[in-house]
Amino acid sequence: MILKASRRFYSERSIFTFQLPALRLTLLWLLSLPALWYSLIAAPQVFIETGRWGDHTVLRGVHGREENAFENYRWTQAVTTITLPNIHTRYRILQIRAHGWRPEGVPNPNVRMTIADRMWGAFRTTPNLRTYAVLLPPEMAGLTLNITLHSDTYTPPADSRRLGIAIDWIALRALSSVEGLAWGQFTGQALLLGLTLALIARLMLPEPVTLMCGILASVALVGLNMTELLWVSLGLISWMVVVAALLIATWIIAPRLTRLLERIPDAGNSSRELFRPWLSNAQARIVWALLTAALLVRLLGAIHPLFDARDLHVHTRWLRTVASGSLYLYSTPAEFQNRQTFNPPAGYVLLLPLWLRSAMRASLCRRVSRCSTPSSPCCCY
Repeated sequence: MILKASRRFYSERSIFTFQLPALRLTLLWLLSLPALWYSLIAAPQVFIETGRWGDHTVLRGVHGREENAFENYRWTQAVTTITLPNIHTRYRILQIRAHGWRPEGVPNPNVRMTIADRMWGAFRTTPNLRTYAVLLPPEMAGLTLNITLHSDTYTPPADSRRLGIAIDWIALRALSSVEGLAWGQFTGQALLLGLTLALIARLMLPEPVTLMCGILASVALVGLNMTELLWVSLGLISWMVVVAALLIATWIIAPRLTRLLERIPDAGNSSRELFRPWLSNAQARIVWALLTAALLVRLLGAIHPLFDARDLHVHTRWLRTVASGSLYLYSTPAEFQNRQTFNPPAGYVLLLPLWLRSAMRASLCRRVSRCSTPSSPCCCY
């Protein structure tokens, strides 16, 4: 009876411990909404420099990156799609800096633009770089703007590519500041922040830590929008899925894992002493919080379009190195000023049996490198 009363007391205490920070985080979410709204309209433009790393997230139907002494650029194909986040209705001026160079005797290409499968405009390019401005339709629905360019193409001698126009950069500029917000993007980011704060509350950490993590999450989201609008908007849907999945896992799995860890006896106790768990309830919650934080950082980065699993070949090469019998892995990461750095092979040793048995080795490496990190941060890149 005493044991049941004790369990009831701690259960009621844990519910109260969860509810009070949750109410404060709810208030924090409401107070963050004006700042989130402002962060979506503060930037005067959305700018994409074509030919730089990361432009693949907004461009489809283009050739490889090229450069000369003056600019970086990409040649379009016959059909090119530009996908931009629909952040605010005031971003209605689409600017494309491009040229349509052709050899003498070949006419410069015409470009026809369609938006939402509707013909919207056309322009004829010149051999030299020019900035072409197009007024977009008002109040376009959805989270993204899909703009398709249909270009006349030309195939140079000794080159099999069909070249349309060469794009230097693309920008969305604000027409005015009085039009309404694109509610899809604002609602999505508000929901993302709400899910993140709910996850933080459900971790049931000490109240000061919970409030600090909530404030950091709110400031981080607003700060990312203020720094570069594309960072959050490009990965919004996938980020919401990840945070929601971790919230569900924390709600369902964390209590069971905590009880499991509490049942493990402390190996340092002698058999004569009373039973003492290896981890207390608070320590078990901290373990789950650390695991959740590691998964959150890893998954948010791995599924974002800007990352594009570009380090997959590195993990594959190191797995082959370990499989060949060598445990010495070195790299020259930029975060360490390109100095030679030793990478502990423990994570790859654990994967070795699966690697040797798996016929789909690249697929295995992609799944594991996205969902977990090796034993040291310098193993990741």
